[in-house]
Amino acid sequence: MIDARGHIALIDFGLAKELDNEDDYAESFLGTPLYLAPERFLGGGSINFKSDIYGVGCIFYEMLHG
Repeated sequence: MIDARGHIALIDFGLAKELDNEDDYAESFLGTPLYLAPERFLGGGSINFKSDIYGVGCIFYEMLHG
């Protein structure tokens, strides 16, 4: 989000979740279905930072192409 003075703030709309250990990653499901990495959406593969990069890529695509 950008405020009236042009400052940028990163927000999560209440979807962020604090995880206590790495085992929680595989058992947690949070996110917007259209921005989920295929391995997260289909339930296969490993879940790691690459899934987040995929989601950010989807958001950048939306920002550039509408």
